[in-house]
Amino acid sequence: MEAFETGRPVFSDLEFYSPSNDTLAGFLIQAMVDEDGNRIGLMAFQIKQDKINLIMQERTGLGATGETYLVGKDFLMRSAPDPDKKALILAEKAKVETDIIKAWHRTHFSREYKGKIEKGEKASEKVHNVAEVNKYIGRNGVPVLGFINHLEIAGVPMAVVAEIEQKEAFASTRWLRAIVFSLLSATVVLVVYIAFVISRDIVRPIKKLSVGAKRVAMGQLDHEIEVKSKNEIGELADSFNDMLHNLRQTTEKNEAHNWLRTGQTELNVKMQGEQDIGTLGGNIISYLAEYLNVQIGALYMAVEDGRLKLIGSYAYTRRVDLSSEFLAGEGLVGQAAIEKKHILVTNCPANYISIYSGLGEAIPKNILVFPLILNNTVKGIVELGAFDEFTDSHMTFLEEVAEGIAITLNSFMSRNRTNSLLEQTRRQAEELQTREEELRQTNEELEEHTKALKESESRLQTQQEELRQTNEELEEQSQRLEEQKKDTEKKNRELKIAQRLIEEKAREVELSSKYKSEFLANMSHELRTPLNSILLLSKLLADNNDGNLTEDDVESANAIHSSGTDLLELISDVLDLSKVEAGKIELHIEDMVLQDLCDTMKRSFQPLATEKGLGLNMDITDGLPAHVRTDRQRIEQIVKNFISNAFKFTKEGSVTLRISRPDGRQSNDEANLPESGFDPAKTISFSVIDTGVGIPEEKQKLIFEEFQQADGTTSRKYGGTGLGLSISKGLANLLGGEIRVESVQGKGSTFTLYLPETLKSEVETKETSLEPLPVNQPACRTDRETESDISLLEKKQPEVSADRIKALEAIEDDRKTISPEDKSVLIIEDDPRFLKILRDLSRERGFKCLVAGEGETGLQFAQYYKPSAIILDIGLPGISGWAVMVRLKENPATRHIPVHFISAADKELDAMKMGAVDYLTKPVSPEALEQVYDKLNKMISKSVKDLLVVEDNTDQAEAIAKIIGNGDVRITVASTVGEAYDQVLSGKYDCMILDLGLSDMSGVELLDKIRNNEDVSRLPIIIYTGRELTEQQRKIIGKYADSTIIKGAGSQQKLLD
Repeated sequence: MEAFETGRPVFSDLEFYSPSNDTLAGFLIQAMVDEDGNRIGLMAFQIKQDKINLIMQERTGLGATGETYLVGKDFLMRSAPDPDKKALILAEKAKVETDIIKAWHRTHFSREYKGKIEKGEKASEKVHNVAEVNKYIGRNGVPVLGFINHLEIAGVPMAVVAEIEQKEAFASTRWLRAIVFSLLSATVVLVVYIAFVISRDIVRPIKKLSVGAKRVAMGQLDHEIEVKSKNEIGELADSFNDMLHNLRQTTEKNEAHNWLRTGQTELNVKMQGEQDIGTLGGNIISYLAEYLNVQIGALYMAVEDGRLKLIGSYAYTRRVDLSSEFLAGEGLVGQAAIEKKHILVTNCPANYISIYSGLGEAIPKNILVFPLILNNTVKGIVELGAFDEFTDSHMTFLEEVAEGIAITLNSFMSRNRTNSLLEQTRRQAEELQTREEELRQTNEELEEHTKALKESESRLQTQQEELRQTNEELEEQSQRLEEQKKDTEKKNRELKIAQRLIEEKAREVELSSKYKSEFLANMSHELRTPLNSILLLSKLLADNNDGNLTEDDVESANAIHSSGTDLLELISDVLDLSKVEAGKIELHIEDMVLQDLCDTMKRSFQPLATEKGLGLNMDITDGLPAHVRTDRQRIEQIVKNFISNAFKFTKEGSVTLRISRPDGRQSNDEANLPESGFDPAKTISFSVIDTGVGIPEEKQKLIFEEFQQADGTTSRKYGGTGLGLSISKGLANLLGGEIRVESVQGKGSTFTLYLPETLKSEVETKETSLEPLPVNQPACRTDRETESDISLLEKKQPEVSADRIKALEAIEDDRKTISPEDKSVLIIEDDPRFLKILRDLSRERGFKCLVAGEGETGLQFAQYYKPSAIILDIGLPGISGWAVMVRLKENPATRHIPVHFISAADKELDAMKMGAVDYLTKPVSPEALEQVYDKLNKMISKSVKDLLVVEDNTDQAEAIAKIIGNGDVRITVASTVGEAYDQVLSGKYDCMILDLGLSDMSGVELLDKIRNNEDVSRLPIIIYTGRELTEQQRKIIGKYADSTIIKGAGSQQKLLD
């Protein structure tokens, strides 16, 4: 009760615990609290004494007579000094009352002794300081050296005692004293003799060394010392000369390095900004010529058809007989493009090319043709001519800047392609509008044709009936009947042709409807992106942190934010409905605890109930299972819609959520459940009961139709789109369930969702859960869990307008001032407004900021600047955010950078499996963005990552530790599922590597426990197993793990990747 009342942990001390067969153990007890801080129970951990003995009996460095043990306040031992002395624990006959124990007892438990210490009086004990090594008679009656340390566990005091017999401790000291004395005497004699003999050979060389050292201090590195001694002084002089030589080399290298870096930086400045191709090419080649001291130069850029086109020159005079364009393999320029390496020509002939000035002309002696390569593709060629030879420094500088120039040229080409694609998109939009008009006209013709066919079919049926009667009455008129029969067959053929046309038109209408639904389902990014900026900016204005807005301004900002929120809810309803119609809803089947559902609804709607003065009740009937297997997110969406509608239409009374088993007594509809395919014994009903206005009987079926309400007029009292129940009905069908309503106008309504107790996903229906792996399962060939969806990644994303491109390019960032040691963030986002907000927030949080409006530029910035973190959108022009993420993780230079997604697409699970640190769905709030930067700061500041390896094979675990372990990764190994789960609950791990075949239980069970625990469910997990998995088994594991690697040749390298 002490732990419950105080909230602090309490330790019960060691005692014999009878429920565990008198096992000697102690208990650590801690109070548990709920989300509001209220204490709701106690958690007790049993600590067995055997575990303590294993620690205390460690004898490393204690010799033959050394021992350590624990003693309590009552002088009784709490641990055995040896494995065979367990009987001494808590035994009265084995009380330890040595001087050091008594001194410890008086120090911590005697008021009289504490009073003397406070007054400065000296204690009379033989042992004066328990915190130092003391001499005294040990517990076995022999003199010992001992050390004692006070230990307190949750209020229970103990003493840790370490002892060793004095005889053993001082044995080596006496022997060492004799040896030291002998060596000291011999050393004194030897030193005196040597000093007398060789002192004269040391002084003069040392003076020379002193003079040389002073010259080095003054920067004179060309003076060497001449000492001819063959002893250590001579070696010292040689070392001094070697040092001078190394200093000269180091100085030269530093100067060369500074020359290279200065040139790179100045060239980057020349290439920055938005320039036309002529200006850009001229700036690049002019700077290269001036910096390398060459007299003539030209820059060629590779265009789309494989030609190399002259875009800039330095001191170059064009001649009629020389072309400004080259094909691959044509001339030295084309040959360098094919070989992808530089070509150096020396001793050029007199008629090769001339360099002109105002006073004359001269022939360059050396020509260098250098390719500019990016991702193994030639983006351009630099041709330089000089009177002097090209040095190694010149070549190194060109190699360093070649890729940067290639990136600049590639970016220019990308912008040109983007503008071209924008124009193509505009033309396609006009064509699409024309086709839609044609389709509308075709649909009208189809409807008219269908009406005519129905009339024709009705007439045909009438004629067939008349024909049957005429045949019975007028047998003699068979000839005429035969003619009528032929006429009927002809009409039937015409009817079949018409019916086939109707079916074809119906398929076209269905296809058009599908395109419409898919279009709405994919509009999330385009709708949420501008709405995100509206909500975020209005929220920042409403907060008025700077205090520069009036109350009217703040009220207006709040109105904008409120209207935007309502619009967001409407958009979400429309998109949800379109996804249901298009069949794009994905179910995530898991165990859902029924009580958790009630708690969630209670937290969500209790404030609304309090505000409206209504009761909110949660009722779970007896006899139900603790959890059901279904999609929790979709169940919560349906129930929230029911409860929200109940509060909307209820003025007084209460709203009740009842979870029960249908028994046929609660409603008339429940008696008909078997007819709908439900087994009442395996069905759960979720009923929301209100005391509101009720629904007329004639309107009860209408409310489940799209955009329909009980009161659908513009003057209706209650708002809403009428989509909520339509979406709920579609979701219920996907979950294998059904929604029914009972209502009496003026008395209230009951909406009930019937669901099977267990809903199996497609994978679980085809394949049962994985069998536990055998412990000695042999290793199989390597494989990956999943492959990237190449078609999705390479799919071109919708292009943006030219105005937006200009707005993105106009946003300034910190690329000119950034340095490697700065804390920086790269933001890849195509919405200029949101991009500016993120840039400003990044700077406020201490980040240097880089911005990119499309994926290719973002990848180039990540490769070049190596930012500390990346914020990434999914719907980008050009390549998508998914493709950017894949290429970041495939590149060893960028795979370590933490990536945080912020996007309108609801793809959190996919992003986390690809290695993202977190995911945020637009629209976002300022508070959510603060959490993003807190997360990134935490990731950046954590220099060492913690990795948990779950592997029962010791050799395999050590091999993994050797591959991955370094200064940046701290590895913990667990050999059982129980031990691994305890480690995971500590919350300190960044990733886990798991072997499925463990000794105590299957690794799949551990995966299920982790994913069902919300506190640790987002831990990245890599499966590293020796079992060859089937495709169905991979799908099952894919729900839990981020990647799967099969042990075998090359698997260790894949694990490192």
